[in-house]
Amino acid sequence: ELLSVSTDDDNKCFGITFRTPPTDSTGVPHILEHSVLCGSRKYKTKDPFVQLLQGSLQTFLNAFTYPDRTCYVVASQNTKDFYNLINVYADAVYHPRATSDPMVHAQEGWHLELEKIE
Repeated sequence: ELLSVSTDDDNKCFGITFRTPPTDSTGVPHILEHSVLCGSRKYKTKDPFVQLLQGSLQTFLNAFTYPDRTCYVVASQNTKDFYNLINVYADAVYHPRATSDPMVHAQEGWHLELEKIE
């Protein structure tokens, strides 16, 4: 489903949202949200998200995990930068490096249990 809204705001905004209802309380959707932003087929760097924060004209760049969905959102007032952000985010969510590199999940997903609670 695609939604396009016209407004007088100078910001150009784009978001991709997926239904991610959890099957348990292990936090898998949130781990996947972070894993998706750890490089992609086209942008092989380990942390394109951090590089975009530093080198883009973005006015908003983030991702959110809600109880039933995960959203990846970008905004910029600069048209060229805006389309670059869309390109990077779209490649990240549709072709994440996490599907071919097991180290991504090892880096993003940790589970620790205490032997004794004191």
